[in-house]
Amino acid sequence: MLRILLVDDERTVLNGLSHILNKYCPNYEIVGMAQHAKDALQLMQFTPVDVVITDVSMPEMDGIELTKTIEFLYPHVSVIILSGHADFEFVRQTMKHGACDYLLKPCNYQTILELLQKIEDRVAEQGEESLGRAKKNALLAALQGKQALSDALFPIHRNYRLILITAAGNRHLISEKEIVPILEKISVKEDVYECVSLGSEGLIVIWATRDETPLHERLYTCRQNLIQQGWITHWAISDVISDKLSLKDAFAHCKKMADFLSFHEEAAVLSADRFETYLNKQKQIGVHDYFSFQSISKHLQSGDAVKLKIYLDTSLHEIRERHIRWEPNKLRNELLKELLQLEQCLVEHGYRPSAMEAVDYVKELNQILTQRELFDWLHKVIFAILKDTQDEEQTPHYIVTAIKFMERHYMEEIDLKRISEEVYLNPWYFSSQFKKYMQLSFSEYLNHMRVKIAKQFLKQKDLKVYQVAEMVGFQDAAYFSTVFKSIESMSPKDFQKTVS
Repeated sequence: MLRILLVDDERTVLNGLSHILNKYCPNYEIVGMAQHAKDALQLMQFTPVDVVITDVSMPEMDGIELTKTIEFLYPHVSVIILSGHADFEFVRQTMKHGACDYLLKPCNYQTILELLQKIEDRVAEQGEESLGRAKKNALLAALQGKQALSDALFPIHRNYRLILITAAGNRHLISEKEIVPILEKISVKEDVYECVSLGSEGLIVIWATRDETPLHERLYTCRQNLIQQGWITHWAISDVISDKLSLKDAFAHCKKMADFLSFHEEAAVLSADRFETYLNKQKQIGVHDYFSFQSISKHLQSGDAVKLKIYLDTSLHEIRERHIRWEPNKLRNELLKELLQLEQCLVEHGYRPSAMEAVDYVKELNQILTQRELFDWLHKVIFAILKDTQDEEQTPHYIVTAIKFMERHYMEEIDLKRISEEVYLNPWYFSSQFKKYMQLSFSEYLNHMRVKIAKQFLKQKDLKVYQVAEMVGFQDAAYFSTVFKSIESMSPKDFQKTVS
């Protein structure tokens, strides 16, 4: 039996269609009649519908927009368009956006009957597959706050929860294909769940159960099964959702919890109350209790690198080992505050370290994904400032160290990122400082060094140019020749000919 919704801004048309269907199609149910598209969509949130018969031309929202919306939210619902001969271009647009067929006014009852029979046959064939797509689209719309979950698709159950699953590390995105078989293993008879992939944001599971076993215990078993398949995952579980309109808020809270687990590189199942416990522990403490700009400023001004390193290592070790699970944004914001105060303090004492000016703290902090990476970054920034506050008349130690590294590894692939990591500096800052002291950019200096060494190899007549290129770190012989000629004003072959 088909459930039919009639939509037309003219009451006489609605009454005429209702009469035809009641008289000639008694096995079909008219679940509602609406004179506005928005009223029809409101009704569909709470009433199961198989077919919508709608006029193409209506005020506010026309049949084209209604068809597009139904196609997105309720893809299992068939849309039939009512139109006059003059509206054929509108009909074409609705067919493009998901309408399955159209009826010309005035409607012949036999045509209506044949069309509905075709739809009934198709609905029977599609069955659960179409309903599954409808659930996923409805769930996505609810997560975005566009609508409440339809009672027709998601009946209300006790202990109704939202679960967000994200994959740790660089694994490809987890999907329904991996998770559904495992959920089936831990579910019991009255469990109801639905999964939908959110791409890079992870996988959402809506779970309704009457089982009294704590959900996090069952999900822990699920997580262990995934570990056996090579998946390391983060699980965030919302509180019980009593009002399905709050699904968007529950999703936002679960995202914060998943980010929290990812930041601490902790593969675990985290419930909302456990997360609240972590947050409460840090309400009475701050980063300044362990990491103070006054202490760092004192060591920077004295130029004592040893004492500064000891202070930094001790401070960061205490932050890590005090079993405080810092909320990522709280930690970032408090470290940003300390760094800005440090900068102000140094300026007041006559220091204007360019290392601090070269770093966009807000941008870099927001790009850091884990606590471990954050502390490594902080360590590099502080020591870059230390080097910058020391005597600028002499070539800094980090420039000398970088040149020695190039001399030892010129035959390998060396880029700015690799060498800046060797001297514990931000790549942008290292690049600007290198050019300041050496009057050449890092890449120019490396090319000059390689060409100088290549000239010694080219003196050996039995070596080919491509062999020398590889020996001094060029992967492409043609590029080597170009660089060589730009520096020596002759090609490697011509240089080799000049050697007696």
